[in-house]
Amino acid sequence: PTYHIKANITKVLLTKSDKLMKNLILLKEHHHEFGNVVGACHVDDGIRESIVILSKDGSLVEQGSWERKLDGDDWFRVTFVDPQIVCLSRKGAIVSVQPESGEWELVGEFDNGILDGKWSPDAEVLALITLTESEDGNKNGVLLTMSAEFDVLGEIVLEAFDACAQVSIEWRPDGTLLAVNSLETSDNVRRIRIYQRESLALNSVGRSEDGSGKVVPNLQEPLAWASGGCSNLIASVQRKSKRTQQVVFFEPNGLRHRELLLRSTFPEKTVVKSLCWNALSDILAVLTEQEDGPSLLQLWHRSNYHWYLKYEWQYDQTVQFVQFHIEKPYRLFVALEEDLREYECCWDVSTYRIMGESFIAIAIDGQKLNTTPFHKAMVPPPMYASMVTFEHCIRSVSFNGEAAIAYLSDGSFILISQATAEMSNVNSLDSCFEKLSGNDVLKLDEDTLGVEIESLRHITISKVVESHLEIIAAAPFNWLVEIRISLADCKATVTNKTKMEAQILRIVNWSDCSNGALIELESGELLEYSNGSIIPSCTEPLLEPCPWVAGVYNTFEMDPDQDRSSQDRLIVGLSFRSRLYCHDRLLSDSVSSFMLSTAHQFLHFVTSGADCQLRSLALASLHNFDPFMGSEQNDMEGYELRKVERGAKLVAILPNSPTAILQMPRGNLEGIYPRSLVLPYVMSKIESGQYGLAVSMMRRQKVDLNLVVDLNPRDFLSNGVIQFLEDVRKVDVLNLFISTLQNNDVTAIRYRVPSWFVRKRALDEINAYDFLTKVNMVCQRIRELFIEAEERGSTLSGKTVEEGYYLLPILTTFAKESPPKLEEALSMIRENAKKKHPETSKKPPLFSDTAQSSIQYLAFLANYELLFSTALGMYDYELARAVARNSQMDPKVYLPLLKRLKILPNFFAKYEVDVDLKRYESALSNLYQSCLHEENLGIAAAATTENKIFGNSFVQCLELIEKHKLHQIGLRLYKNDVEKYSKIMQSLGKSLMGEGKYQAALSVFLSVEPPNLDDAKSAARKCGDWKYFFTLSPRQFSETDSILIYQLALEIAEEIAAGKSGQNKRDALMDASRILLDYGSDIVGAVDYLTLAEMWSEARRIASLHDRDDLVKTVIEAAVSYTSTLLTDFEERQLTFEKISSRYVEVLKIRKQAMKESGFQEEEMLDQGDETGSLFSMASTTSLRSTTSTSSVGSVGSVASVSSVISVGNQTTFTMTNEMDRDKHKSKFNKSGKNKPKKKKKRGKGPGSRKIRPGSEEELKSLVVDLEISCVKPDYACIVDDTILFLSQVGHIDLSHELFRSYENLRKAIDKCQIERMTEAASEKIETERIARKEGTSDTPITLKCEAAVDALQCKELSGVVC
Repeated sequence: PTYHIKANITKVLLTKSDKLMKNLILLKEHHHEFGNVVGACHVDDGIRESIVILSKDGSLVEQGSWERKLDGDDWFRVTFVDPQIVCLSRKGAIVSVQPESGEWELVGEFDNGILDGKWSPDAEVLALITLTESEDGNKNGVLLTMSAEFDVLGEIVLEAFDACAQVSIEWRPDGTLLAVNSLETSDNVRRIRIYQRESLALNSVGRSEDGSGKVVPNLQEPLAWASGGCSNLIASVQRKSKRTQQVVFFEPNGLRHRELLLRSTFPEKTVVKSLCWNALSDILAVLTEQEDGPSLLQLWHRSNYHWYLKYEWQYDQTVQFVQFHIEKPYRLFVALEEDLREYECCWDVSTYRIMGESFIAIAIDGQKLNTTPFHKAMVPPPMYASMVTFEHCIRSVSFNGEAAIAYLSDGSFILISQATAEMSNVNSLDSCFEKLSGNDVLKLDEDTLGVEIESLRHITISKVVESHLEIIAAAPFNWLVEIRISLADCKATVTNKTKMEAQILRIVNWSDCSNGALIELESGELLEYSNGSIIPSCTEPLLEPCPWVAGVYNTFEMDPDQDRSSQDRLIVGLSFRSRLYCHDRLLSDSVSSFMLSTAHQFLHFVTSGADCQLRSLALASLHNFDPFMGSEQNDMEGYELRKVERGAKLVAILPNSPTAILQMPRGNLEGIYPRSLVLPYVMSKIESGQYGLAVSMMRRQKVDLNLVVDLNPRDFLSNGVIQFLEDVRKVDVLNLFISTLQNNDVTAIRYRVPSWFVRKRALDEINAYDFLTKVNMVCQRIRELFIEAEERGSTLSGKTVEEGYYLLPILTTFAKESPPKLEEALSMIRENAKKKHPETSKKPPLFSDTAQSSIQYLAFLANYELLFSTALGMYDYELARAVARNSQMDPKVYLPLLKRLKILPNFFAKYEVDVDLKRYESALSNLYQSCLHEENLGIAAAATTENKIFGNSFVQCLELIEKHKLHQIGLRLYKNDVEKYSKIMQSLGKSLMGEGKYQAALSVFLSVEPPNLDDAKSAARKCGDWKYFFTLSPRQFSETDSILIYQLALEIAEEIAAGKSGQNKRDALMDASRILLDYGSDIVGAVDYLTLAEMWSEARRIASLHDRDDLVKTVIEAAVSYTSTLLTDFEERQLTFEKISSRYVEVLKIRKQAMKESGFQEEEMLDQGDETGSLFSMASTTSLRSTTSTSSVGSVGSVASVSSVISVGNQTTFTMTNEMDRDKHKSKFNKSGKNKPKKKKKRGKGPGSRKIRPGSEEELKSLVVDLEISCVKPDYACIVDDTILFLSQVGHIDLSHELFRSYENLRKAIDKCQIERMTEAASEKIETERIARKEGTSDTPITLKCEAAVDALQCKELSGVVC
């Protein structure tokens, strides 16, 4: 036969819109060469899964396994009743078949045949209708039920049963009831009777819903019972007229419940042969037969109480039966006279993007194509905005750019072209689709290359040119068909067909490219079609077949930084098991719907389950998606997930708006603005300079307007602010923008800029911007442009600007700066009021409506008390009254105040204002001016308050200076008056003494004319400047008064030794020794201080200089005793360091492991609290106890013997150990330790005394401190070096050698311990990196901050001059 493609060229107006509706698409089609098939069953015995097919003549076949021939003919039903297959014959035979081998045996036989029979859904009860002869010879119907072992459970006689009419049985899906549709001879009316499962007791009879109990007339034979997915309704057929048939529905109680009006091209010649629900009862298959035409198979779907005709097949052969798969709801078996056809369908959201910027969504309803433009209205189904009707039912609609094509059930195509620009300006929803006159039929050339044009699926426009369209489609028997449609001569030609290795599962256009297509085979293999050639895709295949798939042809445009050597395709698929894949990576294991938006460069998907969310992934980041982390960790940087209603599905993403449209389970539509769409949309508009769109969206979605500046602050201040003021003209919006400015970077806190977002300027330039000055800089820049525009009378683009138009925004910039420039704002209000004040007005300028409204607005922005204080501080009392009038101030308070200020002299009034405002520097200047101008205070003195300094003489000025420490300003004001200047200097010195700044006070007292020696000497002693003190002392004491000088020297020396001068301890002891020697002639005390400072050589020199051999001997004994202490100290330090170092390694590993498992950084671990330290090493507590017993070397003197004279402290500070040894060096000037009772240390019970947990952060810190203490500090090493040198000089060579060796042993032991520990750590790091590379992980080695400090620990090398 010759096949034709009939293509009606139809002009359809496609408005820029998105629309939801799900349409049924045909995924796969299989043809099996079996004739006269009457039944098929799905066999699943737990070992294997297959399909068994039964023919009318008794041929029984299991695909790919066995084939048997049953005796007899007129077989009509086959069912799998585990563990056997049961076949029924119209002649009454019941046969059981073994599914493994196909062996069969006759179970039983009814003499009068079986009119109909059907197993219950649980395959435990068989219900059948047979005949029996009555005594009068008439045949009556018998309804009986049998068990799986074929035992009769129940039996009833059907009265008035017409044995010649067709009868049908249908079970309720839960198996509790069964329905019988039969014709009764009493009134020749069909009735539907509903019976109980086993007892066959009558439950109800089908009747009308009006309550009259009337039987529903004109019922036909077909019967089908839906599950809970369609309210357990019983479907049957009723003929309303010669041309009208409808499917009527009954409730289980028998009441009629709604109907479905059937639609057909030739309704008067059509008879409904059967009805069939799928497993979910969301699809009803209606098989109709025409007298002289093809058979029609229609698939209907109900949503929102409306029935949609979603798919239709036309067959030239007679259809034997139609049956859905018992488990797979969208797999359908259709038996024809010559073959058995197996179809597999799925639901698909039909939203198409056309013209680059818009979408169109369609809803197929038989011959109708429904659409709704979302940019005009969101009309939920079953309503729609516009509709176009075709001659035959629509199977699919395909779009590519501006071209669209509809494929009809008779195999014809309807070309849909884009409307002209003049037609696109349509405001009515009814004009979405408009047909133009004239339909030309495209006829296919006679040679179709053997392709069944009526069986095409996946119609895809692969290429669009001006002269023709190129279409590819899938055909049965794994063929890929290429068709060319010429637009000039209205002809269509099958140009090529290609045999594929497997069935084609899906063909889709690229999301970013109009040429070519992506082909997915049933095996999951991905192919690319382009210009007639088919090549394997360069990407990794999807992990399983995905009926819903989308792809991006060129990803380099989305990610310019992508490696060019990597793949440039991006393919995303959703499998039947709700798993979302990107190539060979699992993105999410529970997804209901997804959409790939190239306009926003995002993949959006909705998860299913208990916690439904709308998630978003940037297309540029999908190549780096880590499947081991899960979709929660791989979600967008900085953007929260959007929770949605359970069961919601994503149907559209508007290209020019950050809008996601969802359909709820109830069918209603919701448009939402998720942050993952809004923020990138706003950022892109800001980057492109479209500030009007950006600000409008930010206001609606409550996005911080600081983002306008923070995204690129330097670019905004230089160029962007000009365009911003051009786009944003409304004063209210400008005020809102300025008032929300903050001195922080919202891109670092709230709206992090993702890594895939490319900004104009380098990131380091943005990070270098000082955001602490952002508000002031933006306000100043905007204010300059406002003022320039008002002066010019227009913006830079020529838009007119009236004078004062930007007054409120300018005031906002003044109030927003830090600190607020309220004085400038009030000055502008005052100047603007004077300019606009008419001369004929009796009101003062500041009390006009314009001025008052401006003051009210400014009071709204700033605190009214601060605003009044600012106006008062401008010394404009009229302005202050105008401000107070618009505030909450009591007139009884501010009016007397302003009245009093007006009667005071000018400078003194300003002085009082300054004092009230605590501007004391200005108050002093004004008081000085009042004194200088000799203002007469007069009657104002009577109104003086107690807390104010009244008067304008120098006495009041000095009092104000001393009260508020204004000496610097006072000195500047009175620099030409020597007497008053000197008095202020004396006051300054005393003030410094009171503040403890003795050195500064000393300088001030000496600079006074004449110098104040008494106060200067007191200041020198206070600050520890003993040299200057003794320089001044001879002027006060005579040389004969030596006792007083000695006593003074002793006191000063003790003060200096106590650290009063602020020097280190050794230098302070050196100065104390010098004071006793120079001014007290106390040799014993001087040597004692030098000995305490470990200055052995200097102490011996002083003793020898004064011929004190006894003191020389004392110094040597002290050095020897000190050496013995050092030897013990070094030994303990060495042992302590070695033990603590090993424990430090253990705790370091524990802390790193804790950080790794928690995922926190070191600072975050401290913030979260340390609760993990003791969980890793409980056995380490034992070693910790032994370590802590010797880990404290804070006081080395505790290990010295009682007989030792001197012991070394933590910071090389000497302390006396007992009273006997103190007396050895006590002189009349050395009173250390006198009358000093011993105190017992109390154990602390505060927070610092709590026990440290093993492995905690506190233990690590403690170990680091102990390691640092165990190492000898450089200044301590210098003392050791001096001690060794001194011992060698006084004849103790062996002891000096021993001290040197002891120190070297300590130093080398520490170095060895450090080297071993760092070497071991480096080896472990290398091994860890090797294992990570081997396992393919990317664990970054963790380094704690304390490691660098510990690694740098060492002891300074001694000079080794002697040894």
